Amino acid sequence: MRLRKSREEQLAIKWALAKRQPWGVDTDIAYNGDPRASVISGFKNRVKAYHLALQAQVCCYCRVDLNNRNIETDREHIIPKEKFPFLSYEVFNLSVACKTCNMTVKNRKTTHLVDFGRTGNLVSKNILDERNYHIVHPNIHDWDEHIELLGDQGNRSAARIYYPVTARGTFTYDFFQLKNFERISNNQAQRGVAAWRSPVLHPDVLAAQKRFKQF
Repeated sequence: MRLRKSREEQLAIKWALAKRQPWGVDTDIAYNGDPRASVISGFKNRVKAYHLALQAQVCCYCRVDLNNRNIETDREHIIPKEKFPFLSYEVFNLSVACKTCNMTVKNRKTTHLVDFGRTGNLVSKNILDERNYHIVHPNIHDWDEHIELLGDQGNRSAARIYYPVTARGTFTYDFFQLKNFERISNNQAQRGVAAWRSPVLHPDVLAAQKRFKQF
């Protein structure tokens, strides 16, 4: 079900977009007590709840469980709000990510946007056009069609491995450094994953690795 903005929210967003930092008006002391700032705060909470429900309570990029991790979650702008402030409150440009994916890894980078570094513009003005993005977009694509996850989305399984199955999935894996989220339960599994990700080596090199137990 699509999230719809109320008339009050629409007016508050229009007011916020006229400010220097539209996304921060609800926490700016200059607008303390302004009812429009309170409306913005409520809208942000609605958007977060909406996307968490759509995402089954997991990070939109790494699929780590976000349950009971309010301090470690962020409302994510897929197209950075610093580059396109007028998209700050567009529901389809928003999602929910863990702090690692949003702030530590992605932050204000734009390399996930096709040709943005060269042109300074989106390929298409339609933000739901997949041609704009190298990554698996939370509101356009089915994550599972691009990356297979071995293990679970929480912290219960001893193993957690990502297998990109498309070019878009591979870009997402590399861009968000998903390797850093992986964990493997035993040496046999580690060798299997290493073999899957490693290039084919010359037989003499493989023999040397075996001799010196370098797996």
